Amino acid sequence: FMNDEISISASILIICFVAASAREVTAQSRVAKTPACRECVVTLARRATLGGAAAEGPTVFSTVSRNSAGFYFVTPTYRPGTVSVFNASGKYARVIGRPGRGPGEFRLPQRIRVSNRDTIYVMDQSAGHLALFNPDFIYSRAIPIRGPVTDFAIDTNGNVALSGVYVVGYK
Repeated sequence: FMNDEISISASILIICFVAASAREVTAQSRVAKTPACRECVVTLARRATLGGAAAEGPTVFSTVSRNSAGFYFVTPTYRPGTVSVFNASGKYARVIGRPGRGPGEFRLPQRIRVSNRDTIYVMDQSAGHLALFNPDFIYSRAIPIRGPVTDFAIDTNGNVALSGVYVVGYK
């Protein structure tokens, strides 16, 4: 059982992350029982179907991000150590990266985010870094990450906020 100190620490980290990533809604997000805006309506619309039976690449994704040109970036992929790229109509286009431990290589890419400048950020916790690719899909650099990072967000200035669950006070 978690003690109160652990529970409070985890809650604070989750709240900080949700505030930092307003662009993305996950299955873990909570919806208020009473709407703040009674006139507001949320409409879901299909933009693209990625992959599929006749396409290369996976059909179940844990992370999907989109850039301003309409490309979709997804993990996991059918090729370990890579990120699959689909065009705006959902057709498989290419992969980014390759398996390995060097620049532009991945062990297990887990999360993808695209900045407002179309820089592609790929988190590879097992390799201990965020890999950055320019809008032309070319590797540019890595940002080291340490600890149990589970997700991240990017603000409009390119600052990265990491989130994770840290056990505090556990013996």
